[in-house]
Amino acid sequence: MNLQYLNFDLGAFFYGVAGKDVVNYTGWWTDYYSSFQGAKSKSALADAWTTTNKNGRLPIVENSSNFSNQAVFNSSLLENGSYLRLKTLILGYTLDKKALGRTGIEKLRIYVQAANLFTVTEYRGLYPEFIGGDTAFGIDYGNYPNQKQFLIGVNVGF
Repeated sequence: MNLQYLNFDLGAFFYGVAGKDVVNYTGWWTDYYSSFQGAKSKSALADAWTTTNKNGRLPIVENSSNFSNQAVFNSSLLENGSYLRLKTLILGYTLDKKALGRTGIEKLRIYVQAANLFTVTEYRGLYPEFIGGDTAFGIDYGNYPNQKQFLIGVNVGF
């Protein structure tokens, strides 16, 4: 999307994916893994199956590995990985020739740019946009998310 009004310009680039399923493998470590008995996630404590919470999203939390928790793949690790991200936003102002006078500069544009400002998603992992390898396609192993970036720039034309 590009908009222009007088000497101002605004550009935005949105990027998204719909219908993507992701295996949130980091959730296995925090919700299931029995070796971390003292370091369970909030979901494992509040949203696991118990005799009083029979509609829990996660299976029963146990200290041993068995068929209901980590011995076999559990569909509670499969999540909707759809997202919409604002990848780039640029706001610029171009000085006209009158303002530049006799400096010898034909065009001067000042701009601010931001990257990866926000992501709209229901995915509970760190980052729904990740690259899986040949053997890990669609599995999130806890890849580090893209970082926000803020830039200030000047375009000069002589």
